[in-house]
Amino acid sequence: MKSKLSIPINIIVLIIFLLLFTKFIIRNINRLKTIDPIYGEYIKKNSFMVGGDFWPFTFNEVTIFCKGTKKSHSLFLESNENFYSLNESAKDEFGYPFSNQILRLSPDQKATKKDINLGLEMLIKRAKNNCDLKNSTQNNN
Repeated sequence: MKSKLSIPINIIVLIIFLLLFTKFIIRNINRLKTIDPIYGEYIKKNSFMVGGDFWPFTFNEVTIFCKGTKKSHSLFLESNENFYSLNESAKDEFGYPFSNQILRLSPDQKATKKDINLGLEMLIKRAKNNCDLKNSTQNNN
């Protein structure tokens, strides 16, 4: 005797839909999180490269954000509708992956790996300094 496994087509379609929907939700979970930053700044590669090729990322524009107080900052960035942590506080608070996965891995002849790391440090310091400034102006009001 042969046994046939017969699954109705509507069950198969439903399973495929649920799998695709779950994949969509997982891929877009960063956009669904509520963020209330106190500081944000849009930065383009060509405006950042004054004095050398220090741009650390594989894409040409980012928005850096800060959320927190003067004592504790969550620093993160957004590009192409994806968020990345710039420090441990942002990783803990939001669960975003660290930005090292979007760093330029093979810099061109003009930039060294040291330049790339320096560029990332400069962006992090810029975000932190602007966050401190925003916190101090909010406290004075």
